[in-house]
Formats: sequence, C-alpha cells, structure tokens
Amino acid sequence: MKKTFKVSQFINKSDEVIVCSIDDTIDKAKSLMLLNDFSQIPVLDNNRKIFGAISWKSIGKNEAVGKNNEKIIDYLEEPAIVKENGDFLDYIKLIAKKDYILVTDDSENLLGIITTYDMTIQFKEFIIPFLKLGIIEDSIREIIRQRNIPTQKDVHDLTYGEYIKIFTQEENWNNLNLKNIDKEVFINKIDEIRKLRNKIAHYKPGGINNSEKFVINSFADIIQKFNDYLK
Repeated sequence: MKKTFKVSQFINKSDEVIVCSIDDTIDKAKSLMLLNDFSQIPVLDNNRKIFGAISWKSIGKNEAVGKNNEKIIDYLEEPAIVKENGDFLDYIKLIAKKDYILVTDDSENLLGIITTYDMTIQFKEFIIPFLKLGIIEDSIREIIRQRNIPTQKDVHDLTYGEYIKIFTQEENWNNLNLKNIDKEVFINKIDEIRKLRNKIAHYKPGGINNSEKFVINSFADIIQKFNDYLK
C-alpha cells in the first residue's frame, strides 16, 4: 500500500500567514519580504482569497523590462496552489520547479506556504530518524543471523516484539556473549526504540522531540558497534 503524507502535515496552521492585498503598493510587498526574509508572499483579493503571489523573481522580471509601477498587482505571478489533503509526495517536483506552493482548505482559504527551504529542513529533520531506525533493525537482524539464533520466520520479517522475545530467552541471550551488558536493560532499550518507531511511523512532523531523536541516534551507533564486535 502506498504511504501518503498529507500536505497539511508540513504546515503549522497556528502560524499567521503574512500576506499582501491587491491594493497594496510594491514598496509594502518589498518591505514585508525583506524584513521577514521571504522570497515570495501571497496576494489576496478583497474576499481574502488567493489572487496571486509576488516574489523577488517576479519583481526582477518586471523591473528588467522597465516597469516601475507602484501597485503590487502589476508584479503578480501565478502561484501553484494545492489542497491541504493532497499527497505531499506528489508535489515535490512542483515545489522544486516553482520554489514554493500555497496550501488551501476545501473552501480555498489560505492555510500556509511551503518553500523549497521548508522542504529541505523537513526532510532532514524527519528522514534521518527513519534512516537510523533502519540501521538499528539491520544491525539487530545481522546479530541474530550471525549468531545462528533460531527464528520461526525469515529474520527480515521479524518485528520489534519478536526481537524482544528472542533476546528474553536465556539461551539466546547467552549466545550473544555481550559482556558487561545487562539483559534487562538491553531489552528495555529495544522496547523503547519500538515505541519510538511506532510514534513516528506516520511520518508526522513534530512526531518526536530532540531527546527522542538522541535516543534513536545514539542506540543506532551502539548497536552497530555490537554488531561489529559479534562478527
């Protein structure tokens, strides 16, 4: 089954979106963009619906051909607009092409903006834990395989709950020969990783905090070292 990540997961609806009106001046738009370090800003009509957008790129294009108008409406560009319930993965190429997308609800009310910068930060923050969890699982499976610990199914099909059951058995634990490592502490750590994995399984931004990321990253490093030691 294809995993979908809703666009709404990548915006903070509690944040007020800074916008311009079609009646604003270009100087106001430039000031808002400059002082907020924006590369673009949405422009709304008198009904608070999206009328267009303005960016440093659209300003530059118009000024390059000699336009020097005061009204923002003369510098508009057509933005990419997507619904909040859309699949974020479907819009990655669009964001890369347009530099940003505007996100609306079903009533076409503006909810937020996602830029290429936002996309880069989001993926860095939320993909790394997934990669580290993959390292943890690969290492655990390799440990089980290297020590020829019997399993009822292929090692790649085992779950965290089954890892715990395997290591709980005294014979299997002794087979690991992890000197100076307490079995109960080790198993509790795997269970903690199991809970964190389940917590971020839906790939929701903000799903885990920095201390939980540290738990995943540090255990990934340790379990790799155990794996190397047991080879």
